[in-house]
Amino acid sequence: MLIRFGVILLLLGWAFAQGQGLRVENAWVRLVPNQTTAAYMVLVNTGARPVRVLGVSSPIAARGELHQTQFVDPNDHLGMDHRHSPEMKGLEVTGMRPVKELVVPARGRLELKPRGTHIMLIDLRQPLRQGQRVRLVLRLEGGRTLSVDAVVRAQ
Repeated sequence: MLIRFGVILLLLGWAFAQGQGLRVENAWVRLVPNQTTAAYMVLVNTGARPVRVLGVSSPIAARGELHQTQFVDPNDHLGMDHRHSPEMKGLEVTGMRPVKELVVPARGRLELKPRGTHIMLIDLRQPLRQGQRVRLVLRLEGGRTLSVDAVVRAQ
């Protein structure tokens, strides 16, 4: 009986360590007619340490990438980089760039959203359908993974 209780505690501890207090809210994938789309969600870290997302994959795409939208102020002649302040009026999107990692702060959240940080799914293997569930696998620091089911929607 004592051994069985110890095994249960060990398994519960392992299961908690796998997610490291990271959970996903409101995951969705944009419905598009072409071969590349984006995924969005809110990453919530309930743990005491930052969580680093190092990559993403999905069975529906040849590859997944972490991206950040870039912005520029057309009236700024100094060439300042405004990619972290998309809410500023008058900014224009100049493109996207891959990023090496996403960091979810300890006891914090990171919103992946249109015109901001997001996931690109490239070379889709099949057309998407409204309401379809898409599996995304987030690769975390330390070799852990977190599987997410995102809903395809036109928005």
